[in-house]
Amino acid sequence: MDQWGEASAALYAAFAQVPKPTTLKRCPHCFCDEDEEQLLAPVPVRELSSEIVDLYAFCYTVGDLDDLRYFSPGSSTWS
Repeated sequence: MDQWGEASAALYAAFAQVPKPTTLKRCPHCFCDEDEEQLLAPVPVRELSSEIVDLYAFCYTVGDLDDLRYFSPGSSTWS
């Protein structure tokens, strides 16, 4: 595993105990129910596609600090 892979694995390990949000604080005009359902799909955060994660805009239109903690490890691999 290269350094990037090791760093990514360390992020997942560090945030592994952060619970998955059940809902997201969001602007109802910028982020609809369908978007929320996709982002909170019953898959591990590392399996979310970049298209889905692109919907997440921490503190601007979607999310709070707890959400950021959950989604942070995945951000290291999003393209």
